[in-house]
Amino acid sequence: MAPPELAELRKQLDELLEAGFIRPTKAPFGAPVLFQKKQDRSLRLCVDYRALNKVTVRNKYPIPLIAELFDQLGQERFFTKLDLWSGLVYLDDIVVYNSFMEEHKEHLRLVFEKLRENRLFSKREKCAFSQTKIKFLGHVIERGRTDASNLALGGVLMQDGHPIAFESRKLKDAEICYTAQEKELLAVIHCLRTWRHYLLGSKFVVKTNNTGVSHFFSQPKLSPKQARWQECLAEFDFQFEYKPGSFNRVANTLSRKSEVFTLNRIAHMSRSQVEE
Repeated sequence: MAPPELAELRKQLDELLEAGFIRPTKAPFGAPVLFQKKQDRSLRLCVDYRALNKVTVRNKYPIPLIAELFDQLGQERFFTKLDLWSGLVYLDDIVVYNSFMEEHKEHLRLVFEKLRENRLFSKREKCAFSQTKIKFLGHVIERGRTDASNLALGGVLMQDGHPIAFESRKLKDAEICYTAQEKELLAVIHCLRTWRHYLLGSKFVVKTNNTGVSHFFSQPKLSPKQARWQECLAEFDFQFEYKPGSFNRVANTLSRKSEVFTLNRIAHMSRSQVEE
């Protein structure tokens, strides 16, 4: 770490210690840190917990993810984004959303009261108040949602045999050249990432009509791309199970409706069972 980064690390640690958000420890475990430049050229402290996560019990109550937060937005019309100064190590971005302006103002008043009580302050230049469209964590939030067209990969989230959510997207140009096994795995990866907040911490089964995918975790050799995918899959507690395509009726039905690519890689996913 360069001298300016070491100085910034000491500065931020001293601020967090003084505020009481962290405390010294003699634990034999540690985690590497690095800095990322923000838009205002200041440095964001990032801690790499991947190695520690591998030797700790998986969290069954994960912090809400952006996809889960989007589920709560519905048809809200007004949004306010608050970015806090250093103090909350993880949760320093806040969005207040409402359907009506008067309700929105009241909720903002309550939020500001809580922030003031806890001596937390926002960065005025990075906040946006009472907007109908804002940028938040790399996403654009506004009223209404759009559906993907020209389907290539898709999934159905199922619980106790009943579909509860749908997901699909078009293959990118480079992905069209993937092997059959890689396309099957791509469908699984995409759906697991999309529904991570539903599946993380639960045991489930991924049923696939591709025998190569069903033996993916026991493959003796992996390509660099497959190695990255295996690392992504490792955080989920699931098993692959082979299911002949003739029994995958939903996938076969949906494949006839695809406009640009046969949709025979449909994933049926749930806390107890995921089928592809």
